Amino acid sequence: MKKIFINKRAVQGKTILLDAQESNHLINALRYQAGDSVLVSDQQQTEYETVIEKVTDGRALLKITSAKPIEKTGLTIRLVQGLCKGDKMDWVVQKAAEFGVSEIVPLETMRTIVRLDADKAKKKVDRWQKIALAAAKQSGAPAVMTVSGVKKISEMAAEENGNDLRLLFWEEALPGSLKEVLKEHQPESITIFIGPEGGFDSTEVRLLEESGVKTVSLGQQILRTETAAVAATVCVMYHYDRLG
Repeated sequence: MKKIFINKRAVQGKTILLDAQESNHLINALRYQAGDSVLVSDQQQTEYETVIEKVTDGRALLKITSAKPIEKTGLTIRLVQGLCKGDKMDWVVQKAAEFGVSEIVPLETMRTIVRLDADKAKKKVDRWQKIALAAAKQSGAPAVMTVSGVKKISEMAAEENGNDLRLLFWEEALPGSLKEVLKEHQPESITIFIGPEGGFDSTEVRLLEESGVKTVSLGQQILRTETAAVAATVCVMYHYDRLG
């Protein structure tokens, strides 16, 4: 069954009125028609099973047949990804969204090759948010991953961490350090830091460590930034039983 995401305001009693863009995708691109079933998530509290009732003025009206609360995983994961060149960032966003990462933060670092002014950064973030939406639809994720604005190391170091476990994956960290750190913590949320091509500069690592970020390793091999992002996410999710 096709899954789509809506704003809670689209729910009107026992029906859901889709906006023109989502209606066009459902009816014209996917060739759905009246009588077809559609799974709908409001990304906050409820998931609805619906049937397309009719299409009027380019907007689809869905009839709700059942509703159930969205299951909460109890652990949220945020990925802070050093900006990478070409289409690598697109790929990281897509895979992070498929795995159910709650938020991705594009990070500008000393060794970042890609430099974005305010206008380009906004366009990139808009593009990545669309990729996250498409990935959530494809994977059946309960919510669409949020793509934040581009941030700097200093901004991340200044964050309040609360009960958030923050892990910086660095090639110079001690092998086996990830396993030991995960054994010691049962956090409410986890933030994963991945450097760009060329990795983090040691001064950046020290700044983040001073703010409470723990430095860990993925092993002796030097991984590409996009590979490291997926590997780190999978390792953390597996340890905390998020992979089923």
